[in-house]
Amino acid sequence: MYTNVMKKPLKSVFFLLLALSLMSCSKPSEPELTSAKRSDFVNYSTIEWVSTSLIYSSSTAKKPLSILYFTDDACSDGVLMEANTFVDSAVIVTLNSSYNIARISTANDTLIQFNDTLLTGNQLFKLYNLVGVPSLLILDTDNAYFGRIQANYYPSEQFLSLLEFYKNKE
Repeated sequence: MYTNVMKKPLKSVFFLLLALSLMSCSKPSEPELTSAKRSDFVNYSTIEWVSTSLIYSSSTAKKPLSILYFTDDACSDGVLMEANTFVDSAVIVTLNSSYNIARISTANDTLIQFNDTLLTGNQLFKLYNLVGVPSLLILDTDNAYFGRIQANYYPSEQFLSLLEFYKNKE
């Protein structure tokens, strides 16, 4: 008799908890970053991305530093960088005011202008002895190695402090 009395309140509590959990699940879920395409949630028009030919061109007026941003579409840290860090307004302002930034995919065979030669993104990645994506290579105005931000996801505040460090080091 005791168990029958307890079953009704337990069932009510169970159904109440189930209903609450279903209501909370009805919110739109975040895209699964590892399988989503970057173009599904990243607006590239905010950062002034440039081609590598601009970076390696000596005839073009450039900003003090350049960044070669190496990534590929299968890189979850790169997806996070582009979905979270590269859309932060302070990061955008710093990149657009002080850096030429080029996005280079290591996953395809697209040829990239590198000084007087053409290389794939992967060949250029290996040329600079980078390990893992996303990696950012920082070049000075003469396109000489200036620094690197090694493969990892960097939240906006941390990435901004790295950008400021290299900008002030110049």
